[in-house]
Amino acid sequence: VTSYGRFVWAVTFFIGLAIALHTIGINMTHAFAAGGIFALVIGFAVKNIAENLVAGVILRLEHTISHGDVIEFDKNMVRVTHLGTRATTARTLDDEDILIPNSKLIGSAVINFTLRDPLYRLSTEVEVPAEDLDCVRRTLEETAHAIDWRARDREPEVFLVGRNSSKATYEVAVWINNPWHAPKQRSNLNESLWGRLDR
Repeated sequence: VTSYGRFVWAVTFFIGLAIALHTIGINMTHAFAAGGIFALVIGFAVKNIAENLVAGVILRLEHTISHGDVIEFDKNMVRVTHLGTRATTARTLDDEDILIPNSKLIGSAVINFTLRDPLYRLSTEVEVPAEDLDCVRRTLEETAHAIDWRARDREPEVFLVGRNSSKATYEVAVWINNPWHAPKQRSNLNESLWGRLDR
């Protein structure tokens, strides 16, 4: 007998017992009132469980989130390690496991970085003196193109995003083949850019 079957049997038994006691003259008004509150609580719990179960079925049918996907949930990048019936288990960049109710994945905006392909746009900003910007741009472009770990089917991008009288800010972007490695490779990108600019 499943735990669900035992729960239904227990609820049925106690309801029958309460009705029998009330029939023979024992005042069960307070018990019924408490039972009503209990039933209301159980109803909310069952509703929550049902929502997560249905959401789990939808996730499996639509294949929008699968085992191994790298997603952004609640502003955190996580990797899905198990797609369960009621909840999805994911690993954070800090190597911690979190349980996400399936209904949250269905009802919230979730970025799936690996839904279509594993390519990820990795960008960083570089602030430089606002002089000889043509030379700066060439240096940034050459450095980005020379990076050996970037995805070769996407070209690097360099944009001037801000400038004042003394400083200019560039955004440099390259594509990588695994978003999970973004923090480490962003650090590598910064080191490469500043290594060239400091020469």
